[in-house]
Amino acid sequence: MSNCVSCRRTLPAGARFCPFCGAEQPVELLFNINPDSAQLEQDIAELYFPALKQRIADMLGPMEPQPFLERVYSSGFRDLVQRRTQQAAQQINTRHFNNAQLNAFLEDLLEDLLDFFLIRHCADLYDFSFPQAILAWQQYTPNREELYQMVLDYLDIESEEMPLYADLLRMSKEQMRNAGKFFLSPEREERIFVIGDLSVLGSCREGFALTDAALYWKAPLQTARRVLYTELDSIKREDDWLLINGHFFNAGLGLNLKIFLLLKKMKRVGRGA
Repeated sequence: MSNCVSCRRTLPAGARFCPFCGAEQPVELLFNINPDSAQLEQDIAELYFPALKQRIADMLGPMEPQPFLERVYSSGFRDLVQRRTQQAAQQINTRHFNNAQLNAFLEDLLEDLLDFFLIRHCADLYDFSFPQAILAWQQYTPNREELYQMVLDYLDIESEEMPLYADLLRMSKEQMRNAGKFFLSPEREERIFVIGDLSVLGSCREGFALTDAALYWKAPLQTARRVLYTELDSIKREDDWLLINGHFFNAGLGLNLKIFLLLKKMKRVGRGA
């Protein structure tokens, strides 16, 4: 916990402004980077391997990271990391980011590099194939009208055996009623992109929904949950399911992994909104 720089009252975690006096709070750098360093490019490049190990732990669970680390060299991907970090250093030198902007810039750089590497170069190292269409959204922030297509590209609905509804007219009235009753409660202006039915009998009493603002879901014997993309703190794999802000989520291993990547992207989109 931290205290407000003005009124000294205790702040909620991650607060940018004090809820008591309104004072803006300084943002600390999340990465050990000095923008004025003479070896800035090297400092940025050294962020990649720890980030890769953390991504493997979060997304792929107890897999041994060494084959992935070796693949960085054997695939030639390290050359791309060096080119991208050189470009990043030049951008940092010319744009004069504040701490919040620098945090976001470095996070976006690492997330894009990690996604590209794991999708393009590592498909044979784990028993799952990500949609290549995900890579079309690299280094690009979609506008509100493009979000629907991005969600479809990430989820690759046609390849899924689970009932996923991007066209809500294909759902029965009972399914829509149950989704609204048991887990889906969007705001008036919120757009629903996809509803997934996790119920055994196809009733949609359990399931999940992705909107332009949040993930809603209810697992069997669990409380219904909602997490706004702007409030995503942690997404990690635990055995064959996910923990999203510490809460259980399971749509099947393959779909879980696609949702893992999608939520990270939606968090970045929401941050830039």
